[in-house]
Amino acid sequence: TSTRDCAMARWLCALVFIATTLLTVNTESVGQRILSKLTVGLKATVKKVNTCGLPKIQNVLNNQSLEPGHTARFSCSVDMSCMVSYIEWYRHMDNGSLEIVKKGVSKGNPYTLVIENAVPQDAGRYSCVAGNVLGETKASAFLQISGTESQDCSRTLLLVGLILIIFK
Repeated sequence: TSTRDCAMARWLCALVFIATTLLTVNTESVGQRILSKLTVGLKATVKKVNTCGLPKIQNVLNNQSLEPGHTARFSCSVDMSCMVSYIEWYRHMDNGSLEIVKKGVSKGNPYTLVIENAVPQDAGRYSCVAGNVLGETKASAFLQISGTESQDCSRTLLLVGLILIIFK
């Protein structure tokens, strides 16, 4: 029996060793497989994000001259093959500051700025800004509302006429 008990003990030790080894190898394999899949997925995601530089605006914004009450449309064609985080439209104020007039999350097409029923106060410089983590690209154009200069001119002529009549 002692030979038999000794053989049984050896067999039990071998079984415990094999089971422990298998569990350890199996656990490592599962963990390694998960880590491997995450690494592959992360590498594929990084490859898909094309950080090829600053965003590219593919067109030149055209200056516009309109009569009051008409609609101005500025279109900004942005190359989306590079990563673009945002597209925004700004109006340059007389004091040098910028007023945001449209964000990418605003209603409508983010590539187009529409100013309906334009009035003389809408005149000025407008810019499309496309940005990503590397910086911004801008394109600008001017909106002129005709009639504003002619109204000023008419007022000036009227004032000159009144001055000439008074001092005659």
